[in-house]
Amino acid sequence: MHIQIDSLVAERCPELVSTSTAEFTVGVFDAYSAPWDLRVAFEASRPDVIVVDPAIIVVSFLLMEVVRGAGCRTDRVVVGADEVTDVLKVQAVRGGFFDLVDTSVATDHLQRRLEGVHHGCSQLADDRLWTAVAKPTAIGNLVLVPQDPIDVEILELVALGLMNDDIASVIHVAPQTVRNRMSGMLQRSGMSNRTEMAFTYLGQTMTMRMIQGMERFRPRE
Repeated sequence: MHIQIDSLVAERCPELVSTSTAEFTVGVFDAYSAPWDLRVAFEASRPDVIVVDPAIIVVSFLLMEVVRGAGCRTDRVVVGADEVTDVLKVQAVRGGFFDLVDTSVATDHLQRRLEGVHHGCSQLADDRLWTAVAKPTAIGNLVLVPQDPIDVEILELVALGLMNDDIASVIHVAPQTVRNRMSGMLQRSGMSNRTEMAFTYLGQTMTMRMIQGMERFRPRE
């Protein structure tokens, strides 16, 4: 079994890295690397389990896209933290992560936990909060949810707190048009909350623009 952990987790768990064996290998990657570098690294290592620091939750959609693009399983990407709190559970669930593992435990116990993840076992499978929080139907890229400029305007106005009638007045369409478009975007996004979808969309759009800016400076092969 091959595990890949990001450098922040590796700093907290140096013994996990140093105890690699032929049956249990651990590699380290920089989660803040450019997406194309991460994809190449995952394609080369083909990890069975990927462990990331809680700081990566905010860009979970991008990580999942990279993992998926590298041909790896997105349902074996987990968050590793020294303190497992209820707030972190909610964030990890909504980020689409498979599990949340406690990295403060003894190395042999952590290895067993990661082996369980590899076999599809979550320690939080019976946790009341973990199972109660609504999980995304798909870890999708919401940048693709709006289909034209009007959809984009609606999302931006929803994020500002406007209701359907107010949005209709601002963009000069019928209120029913706003409702129909919002219903379609919610269906495509896999989310049930319009405000969450709008904020998630804006956050992902900002991230993608940053990535596109980085792409301009990518070394040409």
